[in-house]
Amino acid sequence: MIQAIASASDIQRVTIAQIGLASELLDDVN
Repeated sequence: MIQAIASASDIQRVTIAQIGLASELLDDVN
C-alpha cells in the first residue's frame, strides 16, 4: 500500500518534469 502511494507520487513527479521539459522545448520552438 505504502509502496503504491510512493510509486504513484514518483510517477506524478516524473510527469510534471516531462511537462516542464516539453514546455521549455515549445518555448524554444516559438
